[in-house]
Amino acid sequence: MLGTEGQPKIELIQGNDPTLKPECGVSVGFDVESLDEAIENLKSKGIPVARGPITPNPSLRFFYILDPDGFEVQIAEHS
Repeated sequence: MLGTEGQPKIELIQGNDPTLKPECGVSVGFDVESLDEAIENLKSKGIPVARGPITPNPSLRFFYILDPDGFEVQIAEHS
């Protein structure tokens, strides 16, 4: 993630792993302190997990929900 603390950040993804790449080539994401709490909070509001959780490395876990237009939104926990 590139950017200063407290400001929007950009992430550049390289590789062929399809679990890491959004289908449309662009993604929007939000960082949370607890992925498990975020999943439960969204489920309690009727928002299902579309894909994940995914753990590509020990310091990152994430899942996707869908926005009203069907685009994936990433919810991520960095440790």
